[in-house]
Amino acid sequence: MRRSNGLAWQARAYRVWEAGIEASHGVRTLGQRTLVPVMRAGVLRNLWVIEADGHARFLSPGKTRGCFHIIGHPGDLIIVVVDFLDAVRWHDKLGVACVVAFDVENMLHVIRRIWLDHSSRIIVLTESFDSRIQIAVQAVRGAYLRHDIAEWRRT
Repeated sequence: MRRSNGLAWQARAYRVWEAGIEASHGVRTLGQRTLVPVMRAGVLRNLWVIEADGHARFLSPGKTRGCFHIIGHPGDLIIVVVDFLDAVRWHDKLGVACVVAFDVENMLHVIRRIWLDHSSRIIVLTESFDSRIQIAVQAVRGAYLRHDIAEWRRT
């Protein structure tokens, strides 16, 4: 993981990340907290902190637009979801790379970034329909499903 020559909040995120203990799926733990790296272009931009009770937040008001966390190695297929636990579930179930976009508004930017960086087929899974996401997915010739990959397998 590259460290950015950057702002104080990025340095803070990097210090907290370094203090954590390595765990599975590219995350670290710090006490009962799970630290998910928020990356862009291979640089740590922020941390998504998941508390023991499931509440999650960004460590600091740093950059998040177009940033994501990827679980696994990109191959022929990449699944994009909002939630970290959904990404873990799909990665463990299917063995394909899964990307965490952190929120629906960021998905548009993440889809574009994944499409530019990888030549993989993209499947986006969300709980609710968003026409902007549908348009972005169609532009990269991907699939947009409402939280059920079985729907894609039928087509």
